[in-house]
Amino acid sequence: MIASVIGAAALVAGVITLVTANEGMLATPVAAMIALWALSMIRHAITSNAEADIHSLRKPTDKAA
Repeated sequence: MIASVIGAAALVAGVITLVTANEGMLATPVAAMIALWALSMIRHAITSNAEADIHSLRKPTDKAA
């Protein structure tokens, strides 16, 4: 829900930025993109599975005959 609201605000701000050609308004979609990135990183950190750690992946076995 939070990501949807931030995304919608970024969309509206982006359109306003393009229409008005206002460089100051460009900070709003950029800040929204940074906020969405931070939220996704936090979500992935919280919901990550310890067994899926990159260092614990199994190496493929050689089945060449």
